[in-house]
Amino acid sequence: MKIVVCDDCVEDLQYIEGLLQKYTKSASSAGLVVDKYIDAATLYDRIQEGERAEIYILDMIMAERTGIDIGSLIRKARGDSVIIYITSSDDYALEAYGVHAVRYLLKPVSEESFFEAMDSALSSLKGRRRLMFIVKTKAGTVGVPYSEIEYIENYLSPEEYAKHIASLDIFIANQNRQQATANIDMCLYFGKKVYIKSTVSTFDMYTSLGYEIFDTYSIKDMDFDSFVKQSKNANSEKAKYYISDEYRKKLWENVLND
Repeated sequence: MKIVVCDDCVEDLQYIEGLLQKYTKSASSAGLVVDKYIDAATLYDRIQEGERAEIYILDMIMAERTGIDIGSLIRKARGDSVIIYITSSDDYALEAYGVHAVRYLLKPVSEESFFEAMDSALSSLKGRRRLMFIVKTKAGTVGVPYSEIEYIENYLSPEEYAKHIASLDIFIANQNRQQATANIDMCLYFGKKVYIKSTVSTFDMYTSLGYEIFDTYSIKDMDFDSFVKQSKNANSEKAKYYISDEYRKKLWENVLND
């Protein structure tokens, strides 16, 4: 498991590294690889280039790139990474919540609070791996974590695909794609439970219309019953208000022809 620590203060960076070493020994957390960055811009570039880590421990106030800049990029690049903020100011707590940080720790950080934050981060990662989407392949049946699914491309005939959409209880749409939007409209119309990443504009669009849309990032904290539980009527009635029969037919054409 890879952990990235970024702080533009050398003393603070070394202090966190020391806490990580203690945590690894006390928690018997073998296999933790730690990468350290004193330059936030360098880390930002590395993430843009495709480098990933399971856990990011970030200072908030840094030159060129803030912790929020990096956190927002992490969410766009890989939504299931865990973020812990360690900072000298509590002014950015709301922004940290916006990128789903598991902890917001104020300097100086105590060993107890840091260990608790790491316990929470590791527990969160394990929880994200529990809910799996089962896929049948030529090689056999495999499970894919829901949090790692960006979109699902279908290879069904139009008729089979239409029946499949109509039979769904839950729809997870993680991209701003025309087909996904058409599918979301139809799933809402028929009272399905819809999950969308809160970091994409589609989520804001539907929630601003008053729909009950669920955040894909919240799946990690749910048990199975909470994941599937839904309240059909509210979304269905609202969708019937917004979607005319003529428009609904056009949506089906988008689904079948896209």
